[in-house]
This record gives sequence, C-alpha cells and structure tokens, in this order.
Amino acid sequence: MAFSMKLNLKTTAIKFGHLLFGSLGSQLLILVSMPVLTRLYTVDNFGVYGTYLAFVNVASVFATFRYERGIVVANDIAEAYSIFFLTLLIAMLMIPISYTMILIWSDNSLWQDFILKDLFIYFPVIVALAIGFSGAESAFRYLALKRQGYRALGFTQISRSVLMVSVQILFVFVVLPMSEYGLIVGAAIAPGFVALVLFLWLRKQQWLSSQHIDFSFRSIFYSAKKNIIYPKYMVWSALFNSLTNAAPILILGGLFSNAVVGAVFLAFRILMAPTRLISLNFSLVNLQEAAGLSGKKMTYLYQRRIKKICLLGAIPFLIAVIFSPYIFEILFGKEWTKAGEYARLLSPAVYIQFVMMSFLTLFTALKAQKTYLAWSFGRVILVVSALLVGAYVDGIYGSLIGFTIASMVSYFVAHILIMNRLASAEIEWSKVAE
Repeated sequence: MAFSMKLNLKTTAIKFGHLLFGSLGSQLLILVSMPVLTRLYTVDNFGVYGTYLAFVNVASVFATFRYERGIVVANDIAEAYSIFFLTLLIAMLMIPISYTMILIWSDNSLWQDFILKDLFIYFPVIVALAIGFSGAESAFRYLALKRQGYRALGFTQISRSVLMVSVQILFVFVVLPMSEYGLIVGAAIAPGFVALVLFLWLRKQQWLSSQHIDFSFRSIFYSAKKNIIYPKYMVWSALFNSLTNAAPILILGGLFSNAVVGAVFLAFRILMAPTRLISLNFSLVNLQEAAGLSGKKMTYLYQRRIKKICLLGAIPFLIAVIFSPYIFEILFGKEWTKAGEYARLLSPAVYIQFVMMSFLTLFTALKAQKTYLAWSFGRVILVVSALLVGAYVDGIYGSLIGFTIASMVSYFVAHILIMNRLASAEIEWSKVAE
C-alpha cells in the first residue's frame, strides 16, 4: 500500500511537472514581455484589449457547450473520441454563427453606446474566429489530457505564448491603419495555433488514425444525448464563472474610462500569473486523478493538497499587497502606478482564487454539477452587486474592494460545498462497498 501510494505520488509529480514546465515558460514569457508591451501600447490600448479578452472568454463558453469535459471522464476511448468530434463540430459551427450575430448587434442602433461596440464594428471576423479557435483548442487539449499527453500540453503552452507575444510586439512596427490593436490580433491567433500543434502531435502518435477511431454521426449524436448534463448544467456554470471573471472589466468599462480598464486589466494579468502557472494546470491533474478515486481517497486528496497550495501562494500574494505600487511603477513606467494600487486591493481576491481554482473540477468528478451551477449563479450575482455598490460608495476603489470581499466569500462557500459533497460521497461509496 505504501509503495503504491509513493508510486502514485511520483506519477502525479511527473504529470504536473510537464504542465508546470509549460506554464512556467509561458507565464515567464508573458511577464517578461509586459514591460515591453506597456511601452509600445497605451493604457487605453490595454483597456480595449482587456474588453476583447473579457468578451471572448464569456462567448467561448458556447463554443463547445462544455462537452469537452466529458472527454476525460468517458468510460472508454471510443466514447471519448465521439465526444471529441462533437466538441470540434460545435466549435467550427460557432464561427459563422458568432460572425452573423456580431453583425446583427453592430448594426443595431440600440447598441451604439454599448461597451463592446468597437469590437463589434472593427473586429467581427477576428472575434468570431477567436471564439471558434478557443473551442477547437479545448477539444484537442482535453483529448490530449485523456491520452495523458502532459508533455505535449506543456509544450503547447510555451509555443502559444511565444507566438502571441511575437505577434503583439511585431505588429506595432507593421505599417497598418490599426496597428495599435496588435494585442488583440496576437491573442486571437494563439488558440488556433495551439489546436494545430496538438492536432499534429495526436496524428504523430497515431491517436487520430482510422484504426483508433470509429467515427460516425450516429455516435456523435449518441454522445451528445448521453452527455447532455454538460450543456444542461456545466455550460451555465461556466457562463456564470466567465461573467464573474469578466465583470470587473466589463462593468468598470461601462462606469469608467478605457484607461481605468487598462490599469485594472494589467493588475489582473500580473496577479493571475501564479493561478495560470499552477492552479489551472493542477485542476486538470486533479480532475483526471479524482475521476478514478472513490471513498475517503478523494477527501484525502483534497484536504492534503489544499493545505499545500495555501502555503504555496501565501508569500507571493503578501508581497503583492505590500509592494505592488512600487513594483508596477519600476517595471511598467509611471503611467502604470495606478495599476499597482489596484493590484494591492485585488491581491486577496486573487489569492483565494489561486487556492480554490485547483479544486473546482472536483464538482465534475463528484458529479455535483447542480451544486456547482447554484454556486456559480450565486457568485456572479454577489460579485456584480459588489462591483456596482462599491462604485456607488467610493468610485473605482470602492468597486475593487467590493469585488475582493465578494470573491473571498464566494470561494469560502465553494470550500464548504466541496467538503459537504465529499462527506456525502463517502457515505454513498461505503454503502456500495457493503
């Protein structure tokens, strides 16, 4: 038993190591490029860029209807492939659908003062492609995860950032009428590039060859029907979470200027680096491993790992609370000092997100989609209300403080819900064992 546990921990370390290496290289590249990008682009440019990312992240929820989650937990590889092709088909269909809807919205006079009007008017093709590409990226990423292609997933994270940052820097020097929007162009191309790299890797491993795939529209239809729980519950949970994450940018963009949005966006970009580096990748490992656990083993996994990740993030975020304004001014220039002040206020919220983000996939492993949906809905209401009330009380500072308090409360509730669901699951599994 002890040997088995050591072997499992070693295997987990190897899996996470590949993802961590990819994330480390990716996030270091993004962080190193930021002092360059903040000197090539204005605060207003970053505001438009932040608005673009916020909208695409929300809209991308519908690019797959969250069917890709079923790839990992599928009972056999044939079912996993059927869900994969279903996800990919939905992603490709979303490109013309998104483009048509954006054209309709941009022509409607009711939207002329809408915060996204510039995106809809100037970038309809780019936004539509970005939504479809993000769906394709998710499909290939989860199929690679099912095949335990952790090394390939790590490599694509680095290559994604290399391409994105390269385009964003070089685009400034291209003589084009809209070269100031290179941040958007670089971000839009990246997910399509990752999907292509993972496709080539899967082909090389012969995991997309005809001998491994029994493709038919009947199997796709059956997979859509069997896994209806994902669009029925998980897509709305994902939508609420995306809206919550985008709320600071979209709401502040409607209340304040692009400059404020740009400063808040940079603050989030820097603070979220540890979350993108560790938590998001660790959540994939947790999902893949928890899907095969039962009884007290999943509870042990959660309790043991959450303590470690709490300690892991404590010092970096404490530094952010104390020194953010000074660090931002030195690294990015004096015009970004406000971003450092905003980062100081947002640090506690991002810390609690860093801790809990690794474990939200346990709701999927526990088949507690309804609970997760209810939590996600309550969270978006709480955060949006806090942003609006805070802005009314004390402007931008009140809004950010409200967001931080709401985020901390919501993730504490998530922890309670996971513990309760684990306790219930232990009782259910013990009855089955008897």
